[in-house]
Amino acid sequence: MRRVIATVVIGALLGGAGCAVPKVKLGLETRQYKSDDYDKVLTRWTRRAEAYEYFESRIFAYATFKSWDFRQAQIAKRSSAERLPTADVKRLVASERSEVDSGHTVFLAVHTHRWEWNHLEDTDNKALWRIRLVTSTGDSAAPIAVERLGTRNARYTALYPYYKDFYVAYMVRFPLVSEAQKPILDANTREFSVRISGPQAAIDLKWEVAP
Repeated sequence: MRRVIATVVIGALLGGAGCAVPKVKLGLETRQYKSDDYDKVLTRWTRRAEAYEYFESRIFAYATFKSWDFRQAQIAKRSSAERLPTADVKRLVASERSEVDSGHTVFLAVHTHRWEWNHLEDTDNKALWRIRLVTSTGDSAAPIAVERLGTRNARYTALYPYYKDFYVAYMVRFPLVSEAQKPILDANTREFSVRISGPQAAIDLKWEVAP
């Protein structure tokens, strides 16, 4: 019998049914965020998806797209929480902007039905999961790096509250251009997804882009 896999995508980080999925804006505009703004911005840039085979879970995943907008809110959060001096904040801003200019980055927190399945850092032909950044036009990009951060990594638990027990975190970096050598995200992008797929399940963590 053919397997049936259902996928649910939830836009709001802590919201329940009926919560509108917030659209995002791509760009490099300067924002003046305060520490208290962080949760709202985190919600805007975070997506959740889950897949089941009948009533048995296969994969749960959260993804935060680390846009320049999001990074500025996170800098404000860290600056306040860690009481960073001005020189350290300037270095953090320069480092975060350098990452944005060199590629697209996504923070992932993933739970799988079986613990041994949770190795998204494996990217060879024998890997269980394939990760891609895809757009509605069909352009796609494979990661240039997948860093496994493990479980309950204290550097990230306070910044990503969905990153809880039984979840493994990953920092996934994609190139700026697609496999067709075109910018994967540009001014014409209206939708993009992080796709995690394999024999056990396939999910899309999807962002709609406001004009």
